[in-house]
Amino acid sequence: MNANFLSNPGARHKMSNYFGIQDFIDNRWAEAKLELEMVAPTFFHALQAHEGLQKFGFVLPEALPVPEQRFAAPWHELLESTMDVTQAVERLNITLGLLEGVSEKNLAKYYYEVWLQSAYALCAKVESLIAHTCKVHSVRLELKREYQALVKSIVRDEIDKRRTAFVHGANRPDGKIAIVATVMTDHGYWEGAVFLGPEIIKGALAESNQSGWLSVHDYHAILTEITEIVFRGLGHVLEQVHQGVSS
Repeated sequence: MNANFLSNPGARHKMSNYFGIQDFIDNRWAEAKLELEMVAPTFFHALQAHEGLQKFGFVLPEALPVPEQRFAAPWHELLESTMDVTQAVERLNITLGLLEGVSEKNLAKYYYEVWLQSAYALCAKVESLIAHTCKVHSVRLELKREYQALVKSIVRDEIDKRRTAFVHGANRPDGKIAIVATVMTDHGYWEGAVFLGPEIIKGALAESNQSGWLSVHDYHAILTEITEIVFRGLGHVLEQVHQGVSS
């Protein structure tokens, strides 16, 4: 998978046919369009006529009619949430694309950590999108919480496995090579380090950045894999939500 492949906001795999984040957003916008026709029919049909005339080449005034009634607050919140999720997906894609062109390990590690934090943010925004969708469709609270819990079990836990010490002190993803903090423990360095003072931490981290166990290629390979897992996982969760509110 490359950065160009991921440039489409989220989530639709062009080589597969799985339900993605963008599919969920498209369906919510389609529902919003139906809602618009119900709450502001005059406005809706005026826009339809305007669009039809433009297709035939008519030059029309730029000013558009004002809707006779706006959406209820839950619909506005849902639409805002779709924008938040799309923005979060784009941030992941951009960060992965930037990492692809990096040759310095320190910079690769920086983008890696930015991506991980952004992935957690995307999960939170998807949970919010689920909540707003459930509110619009009057889904019972227990079911909404079940949907949101799937984000953790299917996606967040997979991200957790790929964290490094820089984020939360987790081991390398394959679990075979200890991070710098546990190396300090295993080799009995903490006692001497405490005598020297906490500034030793920065020195140890700097050393691990230069001679650490993850190469630039490792960072990109891990994120390429987890990007696919995140998008597929969130798409799977949202597909269940979509099926629930559409039944």
